[in-house]
Amino acid sequence: MPFKRCKMHGLKILLLLLLFVLISGCITSSPEKAPKALFDMGHGEIFPPNDGKPSSYTGFYYQFYSNGYDVGSLDSPITKEVLSGAKVLVAAGPMRDFSVEEIISIKDFVRNGGNLLILVHIFPPVNPLAQEFGISLSSNITAEAKNVINSSSLDFFIMDFVEHPITLGIKKVAVYGTWSVISNEPAKTVAWTSDSAWPDIIKNKIFDPDIENREKLGIIAVAEYGRGKVLVLADDAIFIERFMNDGDNRRFGENIIKWFKGSQNRS
Repeated sequence: MPFKRCKMHGLKILLLLLLFVLISGCITSSPEKAPKALFDMGHGEIFPPNDGKPSSYTGFYYQFYSNGYDVGSLDSPITKEVLSGAKVLVAAGPMRDFSVEEIISIKDFVRNGGNLLILVHIFPPVNPLAQEFGISLSSNITAEAKNVINSSSLDFFIMDFVEHPITLGIKKVAVYGTWSVISNEPAKTVAWTSDSAWPDIIKNKIFDPDIENREKLGIIAVAEYGRGKVLVLADDAIFIERFMNDGDNRRFGENIIKWFKGSQNRS
């Protein structure tokens, strides 16, 4: 009898071990939830995220997808609940202002490990948001005398970069009608025009020495806030299908996504 009791006890232990292994396997083998990237469409954005047209962000959209993101869009007011579970918010060319409540929600989102990408079409709607992270936008379009595209002073290649994960391997980025940025620490500017650029105050695309000054102007700025990251790019056309393959634009988009992906997970 003692032998039979031992045998039964051993069988119970074996069954418990087997159950533990099965439960552990279920836990470890369950797929990890994909991080979410959201394109804001609730502030009058003119370039859609994914319709395949030349004026859409389709290629950029699928760069997020190929990096393991669950990609979507939102057209409702931005709240803490709307951003719950998201890793990236793309504000691509907003034409309408963000409310005070939306700015607070976005700041909390970034502080807790979210990432914010601002692409600028016009500066007034995004300036209050960008300034929360130490980045301001100029009120004048930038013109350039060097590295121009198709003889237009407003379309040109950015070729002066500060060493940063988003500029890794980048030699030139094409912009098409860009503003400029000014960063205050701890934010920093990582891409600049040549020193032959000027703010086009007169809006005639021609340099006027009586009113305008040639100077080196910032185009791209980054900041880290709390556990998250912010990138402000003073042009929203850089990642649309029509221009995605110009210069190193596509690789630049990939660098941004990978930089964001390295952010700390949200609690």
